[in-house]
Amino acid sequence: MKRMLLVAVGWALVVVMFSWTIAHLEVAPLLTSIGALASDWPLLILMTISYAFAFWLRSFGWALLMEHPDISVYRLWLYHHIGLFLNHVLPVKAGELARTALLHEREGMNWSTSLISVALSRFVDMAGLLTIALIGGAWLIPPQMYRLLVERAGLFLLLTLLGAPVIFLLCRKLVGRAGIHHVKPRRWWWAYLLVTIGWMMEAAVLLGVVHALGGQLDAAQALVVHALTIVGQTFHVTPGGVGTYEAVMSTLLAQTAAFPLGLALQVAILTHVFKFVYSFALGAWAAWSLSLSPFAVYRRARQQRKEEKG
Repeated sequence: MKRMLLVAVGWALVVVMFSWTIAHLEVAPLLTSIGALASDWPLLILMTISYAFAFWLRSFGWALLMEHPDISVYRLWLYHHIGLFLNHVLPVKAGELARTALLHEREGMNWSTSLISVALSRFVDMAGLLTIALIGGAWLIPPQMYRLLVERAGLFLLLTLLGAPVIFLLCRKLVGRAGIHHVKPRRWWWAYLLVTIGWMMEAAVLLGVVHALGGQLDAAQALVVHALTIVGQTFHVTPGGVGTYEAVMSTLLAQTAAFPLGLALQVAILTHVFKFVYSFALGAWAAWSLSLSPFAVYRRARQQRKEEKG
């Protein structure tokens, strides 16, 4: 019942956002923008390389968290793309469950350890995204806001001191359950650094689209928009978060970079289309390389989860 309610609320939000997007979308300029981006092959290749390398860095960070000598970064990179593909074709976050199943089936890890490994990977992902959003946001803060921040510094410090032990205990519990006490602190920091840089590199897609459309967007604005858009996709009820992605990104572009709403929507749609095409192409490559069916992996993962819960 609770799940059905959440799905219903999620779909209601999607309908509202999708309706808002359609109401503000201009078809003719969008078609022109598609042609402009599609004709710039050097830019598309650069965007693809940056996006693929971003996943490589995140896979490297994931490997550091596991410290499993038999799992190569390339295999984890392939697993990432299997998950990415499923997230773009199914109306649920199926990728994390599929990655768990791949660790369990292909690497011989028990289900609990595999699940916690993926959860830790996602935790570092969120930490990296929030770091990018905070740093980028601080760069964009108007001068008059700094006085307010200084006045509230004591409150922020208190909240940090109260929240840090909670986060530390949660991390410690996850690490203990995963049985990876041997991971040294510096490996955690390296994982966090690599993952954060990886998320920053993904913003190259947004910058590339804006460039192709003749817009202006500085690095700080791109990082904030990219990071907050991804955070907004943590949970979705449509394949790839269609509807919410466009609404969130276009709103952020309009608010942080003063983009006209029509241009902001074009950028959001083309950025998302690029990510869909990438996920299908690299997902197919990963499936071929691993000789598997992503959907079969997901079905087995769901069955395994039911057995573990039962």
